[in-house]
Amino acid sequence: MRQLGDVWFSGRFLKFAEYPSNATSNFARVAWFWIAYRYWGVLRSAWFG
Repeated sequence: MRQLGDVWFSGRFLKFAEYPSNATSNFARVAWFWIAYRYWGVLRSAWFG
């Protein structure tokens, strides 16, 4: 179940990361990666235990 969560999250992560391509969205992309990196472990353990 945890692997499934990782795969799903990675797919969302990459899809979001590819989405924009201008300077403003580069900032958003970096912020998203940082937030996701910080909190994915916490969320995963909460959801998949």
